Amino acid sequence: MKQFPGRTVRDDEASKRRTEAATVWLRETFIEASTSNAAAVVISFHASPDFDASSDHPDRQPFEPLLSALEEEAERFARPVLIAHGDDHTYTVDHPLMRSSTQRRLENVTRLEVPGSPQVGWVRVVVTPGADNPFAFEPHVIPRWKFW
Repeated sequence: MKQFPGRTVRDDEASKRRTEAATVWLRETFIEASTSNAAAVVISFHASPDFDASSDHPDRQPFEPLLSALEEEAERFARPVLIAHGDDHTYTVDHPLMRSSTQRRLENVTRLEVPGSPQVGWVRVVVTPGADNPFAFEPHVIPRWKFW
């Protein structure tokens, strides 16, 4: 886990409980999406799970239970999945998720990392149901919102 001054064992335990709960919620979301024949799933969270880092990298390790579940569920769902997150402050649209067991890129999973300071603003997501890639993105930067 990323360290910060004053971090305690209780902090680590609380983080682990939140990750376990989020993983259960994620699996329930995909069950509901499959049961209702949803066209897509959108997952949103704040932190960057370090998609590009190896699964044993210290910064990615806390996210591994969630990312492993996401890999399994997105592959099984086989329809579009959008992951929207922030934290690294860099506008990014890509397909970063690799199935760790096969090293196959999950092309049905699109990641939108929203921009942050100094490029603060918002991103409009346009959804075209039934399209091979149903998500399109329009970033909008508002310079007066810059924080640092």
